[in-house]
Amino acid sequence: MLTKSLSRILLVATLVSLWLSMPGGIFAQNAAELAPVTRVLAFTQVNVITAPGQMIEKATVIVRDGLITNVGKDVPIPADARVIEADSLFMYAGFIEALSHTGVPKEKEEQNGSNAQGNARGPQRGPSINPANPPNERAGIQPDRAVKDMLDPEDKSIEEMRQLGFTAAHIVPQGRMLPGSGAIILLGGEAANDMLLKDQSAQYAQFAGANRVYPATVIAIMAKFRELYRQAELARQHEAAYAARPAGMQRPNYDPVLRAFFPVINKQQAIFFHTESSLDAYRAITLQKDLGFPLVLVELKTAQDLLPAIQKHALSVCLTLDLPKDNSKKEIVVDEKLEGTALILAKENAEMYKRQAEALKKHEGQAAAVAAAGIPFSFSTLDMKSRDFSANLQRMHKAGLSEKDLLAALTTNPAKLLGVDAMLGTIEKGKIANMVVMNKKLLEEKAQVRYVVVDGKLYEYDIKERKKGSGGSGEAVKAAGTWSYFANIPGRETEGTLIITGEPGNYSGTISSTQGGGSLDIENVVMDGNVLSFSYSIDGGGQTFNITVEVEIEGDSFEGELTAGQFGSFPMEGERTGKPD
Repeated sequence: MLTKSLSRILLVATLVSLWLSMPGGIFAQNAAELAPVTRVLAFTQVNVITAPGQMIEKATVIVRDGLITNVGKDVPIPADARVIEADSLFMYAGFIEALSHTGVPKEKEEQNGSNAQGNARGPQRGPSINPANPPNERAGIQPDRAVKDMLDPEDKSIEEMRQLGFTAAHIVPQGRMLPGSGAIILLGGEAANDMLLKDQSAQYAQFAGANRVYPATVIAIMAKFRELYRQAELARQHEAAYAARPAGMQRPNYDPVLRAFFPVINKQQAIFFHTESSLDAYRAITLQKDLGFPLVLVELKTAQDLLPAIQKHALSVCLTLDLPKDNSKKEIVVDEKLEGTALILAKENAEMYKRQAEALKKHEGQAAAVAAAGIPFSFSTLDMKSRDFSANLQRMHKAGLSEKDLLAALTTNPAKLLGVDAMLGTIEKGKIANMVVMNKKLLEEKAQVRYVVVDGKLYEYDIKERKKGSGGSGEAVKAAGTWSYFANIPGRETEGTLIITGEPGNYSGTISSTQGGGSLDIENVVMDGNVLSFSYSIDGGGQTFNITVEVEIEGDSFEGELTAGQFGSFPMEGERTGKPD
């Protein structure tokens, strides 16, 4: 039991973290789409990784009308080709997102702040809705929706992922329990239909309950899923019998929700189940055992705990490409001069950090563990921030994942999982011209994308060195403006406003929280490249707490962390909402 004094300190620690403020990013590449003067491309003297573990040095690759027509040495170059001299560059098959929301705008409910578990910030139950039997849309049961109808070709996430080397994605709708069916798209095209490679690719499911109506809990979701599946089986049998001998038989009712299950029941579609935790994964496996549908476990974070079950049931898996912030280089040293509850709290915080570091190590090592078990896996990018992609690959590689297995998870494995391996995943004659060309090998330091080809269309990106400055003229980005920030503190979500004024080398500003307390001045404001740091102090319970913030800015967004001394560090993110006056 915490003493009243300790409780007050914990409350102060939480209030401290209310003043969080701002993350950032990495430099953004400015892409110039090349005019389609010709539909014929010739990459020369390029090192081609045709498949994981296979490379042809100084080869020529010919692309015509969206297809790869030739790969190899001493390949003749067509007279009408645009020649791209790629000496010393490295070409890979375009990366594939095994499951993502790329190009799918967030739904209004999500934008209004309701979370996946349906907690309080979402829309409230209308007075006319029966909470025990709400409409399917209100309950988050919409398997009849098709994501292709939601795709926005101009959504910025498409360009963000393409800049990383992704050329195809298996996308699914935003939503709750059953958001809808997925589609496989190419990350290039002026209209949604131009991008569509395969429709009705899978059903997407989550243990995300409805807000204040049934099914709101995990147990309710499992019960509702069984009910829907069994009803769909009966409906399918009725339709088949009626089609064979309709005379004397009541005409089947047309229920789009139940009919959406028919391809799953017929083993033509799999259900991609969002299961971040081992417990959720076992719940999905239980449903699969009871009902018999094809199952893919998606967004796994602790796959090591599931290896026997994955192997026993021959399941396909998609590991998350989102990793927690790496604080492994930091060390919390307990100040033994502290006394009483302050010392107890400091020791508890140090122990908590130790557990977090162990969990982080396990998370980073799950891909290597799955590969060592001989289980093919792909990557999902549902929660991944594009700016973290390269760093996360490096972290998994350092944790034991081989370059060959990593590349397979980005190319050949998702192509096979999604049933498009005859079109995508490798660089060979006859396949769709989806490629990424880099200045260095994928896992080498400072590796960057130089060219991306999607369906034969060329996109070019500049190779830029990250600039470093000291808050003066050499800085890479500008920090001035009004920023809204969000901090996910354990047990509390915090948001507020950061205002930075002045010129490079002479910044100042204030920070405030929507939960009150007024504005506080920030000090020691330094801009180094795209890394912004500053500090400020707050008073609480007769003590002064010094807060330091370090964030990276990318365009009009930021990401980083706030450190509150012995209370630890907290992740932050936000957006620039106003430019300086």
